Amino acid sequence: MYQTVGHQAVALYADAMGLPLYRREILGSAVQLSADYHVTENDEVEDLYQLLAQIKEELDIDAVSVGAILSDYQRVRVENVCGRLSLTVLAYLWRRDQTELLAEMIDCHVEAIVIKVAALGLTPEDHLGKTIKNLQPHLLRMKELYGLNVCGEGGEYETFTLDCPLFLRRIVVDECEMVMHSDDAFAPVAYLNLVKLHLKDKPLMPNVKDVLLNLPLKHSRHLMSELFPEGYQEQKYEEITAEALSFCDNLSVREASHKIEFNSLSFSRRKCLDGFVFISGLISYRAVHADISAELEAIFELLKYSLTEVDLSVDDLVAVHLYVANIEDFAAINEVYRKFFSINPPVRVCVQIPLPENVSLSMDCIAFDGQLVKLGRRCMHVQGISHWAPANIGPYSQSIMLGLHVFIAGQIALCPATMTLANGGGQVEARLSLRHVSRILKATNVSLSLRNLTLVICYVTDVCFMPSALQELHSIVDADSDCFEPLVVCVHVPALPRSAKIEWQVVAVLSEENSNECVEMSTIKNGYAYKIRAKKLLPLEESVIFPFTISVDYVEDKGKTEVTLQEVTFVLLQQLTDILKRHNLSYRNLHSLRLFYSFREFNYTDLQRSYAEAFCSLFECSSEVATTFVPVCGFQSPNCLIVLCHS
Repeated sequence: MYQTVGHQAVALYADAMGLPLYRREILGSAVQLSADYHVTENDEVEDLYQLLAQIKEELDIDAVSVGAILSDYQRVRVENVCGRLSLTVLAYLWRRDQTELLAEMIDCHVEAIVIKVAALGLTPEDHLGKTIKNLQPHLLRMKELYGLNVCGEGGEYETFTLDCPLFLRRIVVDECEMVMHSDDAFAPVAYLNLVKLHLKDKPLMPNVKDVLLNLPLKHSRHLMSELFPEGYQEQKYEEITAEALSFCDNLSVREASHKIEFNSLSFSRRKCLDGFVFISGLISYRAVHADISAELEAIFELLKYSLTEVDLSVDDLVAVHLYVANIEDFAAINEVYRKFFSINPPVRVCVQIPLPENVSLSMDCIAFDGQLVKLGRRCMHVQGISHWAPANIGPYSQSIMLGLHVFIAGQIALCPATMTLANGGGQVEARLSLRHVSRILKATNVSLSLRNLTLVICYVTDVCFMPSALQELHSIVDADSDCFEPLVVCVHVPALPRSAKIEWQVVAVLSEENSNECVEMSTIKNGYAYKIRAKKLLPLEESVIFPFTISVDYVEDKGKTEVTLQEVTFVLLQQLTDILKRHNLSYRNLHSLRLFYSFREFNYTDLQRSYAEAFCSLFECSSEVATTFVPVCGFQSPNCLIVLCHS
């Protein structure tokens, strides 16, 4: 966890900067070696906790700066300690390109010498005591030859800083000696013992703050030039007219004069042979609870009871989809939500939708039974603020990977370095939030990228942002000739967290078998067009990955006909049976379904009842497939009424 080479000279850092130094003897050892960290007696991490607790008690601090670039082991432990002390983690080097970062340190006049070598391509005689500036060309060559981390993030080398813009005085090495730790023929390990050092005054310097502001550091103000190196110009179709704004305001209402009563059709749970458990229909009724906090707690009590029935707990949750009637309840919801999770919480998507009048919350979840099926679980819950992607300081992870399945939290266009929404139109938000998705995928598994997406749901707060969002997605897909083009559903909702315009919900699969083979079928009945798009089936032992969408549009030139809701849902599910039979599947191969519908055309109760009746009629069973009903303001096509999707 800690670098000890050169520790005897650390006191000079404090003198060089004119700052107090806090030190503590490391009494513990690396007891807890797993990827995650829980408070463990006699672990070296607890020494860090005690030291920072002392500093916080004596000084007015609220954040800790961390130099981790790639080490999840170190990141997780520092975040654990800082979380317990309510300190923010500042990790602005996290996941930076190391070649770029090394050059930046040199350009910022960081004079650091190598005091330990432990890698192929680095030798004690040639490289110990050299500055990173002198070694930069050699480090870049070793990167090309052997994949060396040019910033030493893999432990290839350690450094000691003699001077930098923060120093009021520089450190001078008077005497040192080389100590050979391992005389390996290919990768010898040796270090410098710094025997004698002293501080030397520097020429009169301007104010340190002024110096730092003028350094060529990566900064949040560079974000737009990174996103649009060719220059940014707002696209014309994003201009929102007064008429459109008025239209959006009207859409913030709920399903007009429609209330729903509690019924057994709402709740559904399905446990699959592959270990996944899908729960839908967790609904909060306003008449029962006094406020949003009580409503969410009631939903979680129902969820915990349902999980207990299949021998699971909230710790087994993988993903949560939370639909709210008012996004202004977001902060209050988070305060309650965080109480139910500790480390590695599930990923989460949260959006405002036009719920029925007496409903405040609707939630559905995915859990996994690790006792039934053994799959490697990897959780990415980065809480430090960086330039990489938004920190999830809140109670949800960026990603969870189970076997080949990858779940990503909903992504909006937050500037990672400031955690504020990026300025600009829909194109800015679409490009930045997709960059977040891409970076999270790669951090989850180096082989993952946007080409692994199977289903994409794009939420926008105005239909005028749909072209921007889809154009950005397709420009990435089209640029990669091998890219597996995902199925895309674009829906209009009243509001998103942080007043974002666009939010992406994606599902990915780590597989080289993805292909662009897409089955497309369409049927027109009584003035309604039923369109199916389905991707190539990927078998996975007891389950299948079979993304598809089925949309229902009215045919404009024929006009809407007097067709009953029962007929619409029956024909919709007939299309589902057709695509399943085409691939030799049945409803038992389905995990869960999400049905988006126009709240102006249908109401929740009638649609749910008709759907359940049609499902039982066609599949001769009770509704075993968990289905979530999501009212929205509209779709990409103005004629679209319903989209049923499966990932």
